[in-house]
Amino acid sequence: MALKTEPLFSMAGIWNEWTDSNNNIINTFSIITTRANNKMSKIHHRMPVILTQEREKEWLTINDEVFLKSLLVPVSNEKLDFYRISKKINSPKNNDAGVIAPELEGEQLKLF
Repeated sequence: MALKTEPLFSMAGIWNEWTDSNNNIINTFSIITTRANNKMSKIHHRMPVILTQEREKEWLTINDEVFLKSLLVPVSNEKLDFYRISKKINSPKNNDAGVIAPELEGEQLKLF
């Protein structure tokens, strides 16, 4: 999955820093997901909550549970573009832009 205009979007998440029983500082992070839009549902039933720059600012600054829950909706189909990428993405030793370059176009997309 790729966003058509990537710099204009981000994913919603939550973050916390806490201290464990051994006095170690632990940083935790989770990506917030929602039901898949029609396009994504061909691959999986869930997807990350994708926010516009305006919604990102609201996500980070507004402390209203009802309003924040209203942001947890699928991004529109038109905002996503799909293409197969290299399996090299599965290893952290492959750390270059080539791992997300389109590959094998035309074949059916599947999760695994």
